[in-house]
Amino acid sequence: MVQPFRKIVISGTPFERGVSYGTQARAEIEGSLKNYRRLFDESRTHINYDEAVVKAQGFLPAIEAMGPELVEEMRGIAQGAQIPFEEIVLLNCRSEVFALTPLARDRDASEECTDLTVLPEKTADGHLIVAQNWDMLHWAGDNALVVEILREDGPDMLCVTEAGMLCRYGLNRNGLALTVSSIPIGPLHEINGTPSIAIRRKFLSESHFAPGFGHIMEAVHMSGMHYNIGGGRVMGTALSIEAYPQGKYVMYAQDGVLAQANHSCYPGAMQPNRNMGSTLYRAEILRRLMQAKEKVTAQDVMEALNNKAGAPYSVCAERTPGKPDFEQGCTLAGIVMDATDCRLWVRRGNDPAVPYTEYTWSR
Repeated sequence: MVQPFRKIVISGTPFERGVSYGTQARAEIEGSLKNYRRLFDESRTHINYDEAVVKAQGFLPAIEAMGPELVEEMRGIAQGAQIPFEEIVLLNCRSEVFALTPLARDRDASEECTDLTVLPEKTADGHLIVAQNWDMLHWAGDNALVVEILREDGPDMLCVTEAGMLCRYGLNRNGLALTVSSIPIGPLHEINGTPSIAIRRKFLSESHFAPGFGHIMEAVHMSGMHYNIGGGRVMGTALSIEAYPQGKYVMYAQDGVLAQANHSCYPGAMQPNRNMGSTLYRAEILRRLMQAKEKVTAQDVMEALNNKAGAPYSVCAERTPGKPDFEQGCTLAGIVMDATDCRLWVRRGNDPAVPYTEYTWSR
């Protein structure tokens, strides 16, 4: 029986929130770090874990500039979990550290996420729906959590994340919703820009859509990312920001639907890559499924994220063959958010028979 992700609730100052997070999730954080140590030490990254920890510290000035409170919370997580602060930093910029390794050259875009947004004019209840299948290395979901962050300095948040990270995906009580899919752009050779995890958390900390996506537009990005963002309560709209080291490209919904996978949509920017896999059709499958509906419900979106067409290279992906076990990826969870009513549902794993669980607010 697949159990839903465990939920924890944290509150107080940034440091106090971090201590509470680290204390409650110590076992999951230790498990996550154990897996990443194995990945760096045993896989084809050609960089060991201790070297990765050192490289990660080069991102601290950019995180501090994005938000000193983010660093304070990470320090609290480290204290609460009784884990070196430097390792918590690595967890929060692991995508960027991966980009510095030779493994980035062979990243398979079929093992990455798929995002879907449906605007109010297309939904049955006039609500904004922002959704995603979270795809990554199959073991990354073993230590994932839902973290509710109670704040006095801004809207409360619900985040789906790997333990020890500030946030991967989520929404806040003002209806700001965020999903992200990465865009493999090949290996990089130097530290540059702000880690995506810090940018995601900063977006969700805002009360309004405009200053929220302003953080994404302002930041320098080291790795390629699609930020799929919605403002459900402020204005009922959404957009996708394709972010690269070189700049940004903004995309809008067509006929009320916006879907993304893991390749660049900027004209002429797609990189030569034999590992494109299912990224060229996953988003199109979701788009067609939504367009076939006169009006879309949250249940329709959940069923679309369960789609297995083309398995194992599918929207709801299975583990991909031909790689060492520890380097195989798949869908870890389905995430559906009603950004108008501020509701979150999560299906753990990639079995369509597993029901979605709703995570509710504490206050």
